[in-house]
Amino acid sequence: MDYWFSEQQARLRNLPDSKRYLYSKIDWSLPCLGILGARGTGKTTMMLQHLREHHQGSAKALYISVDHPKFQAVSLYDFGREFFAYGGGGLF
Repeated sequence: MDYWFSEQQARLRNLPDSKRYLYSKIDWSLPCLGILGARGTGKTTMMLQHLREHHQGSAKALYISVDHPKFQAVSLYDFGREFFAYGGGGLF
């Protein structure tokens, strides 16, 4: 998990402050949320901004990219189970 938290911190350091127009229209309290859109339209940026704003420094929330090469050998389901067993509460 340490690797993924360090990856998240690197992404959070380079995050813009201005929010996309859809940011305020998303109900972030939902237990499961899907954000669809073309590449490069700001989906990751919105998730990271929400994470920074509401979960900064918490080991209970984690952003991961399943496009990462480390995910070629791990299923998202198995990773999620491990994260929640670790004490995580929100997987982005």
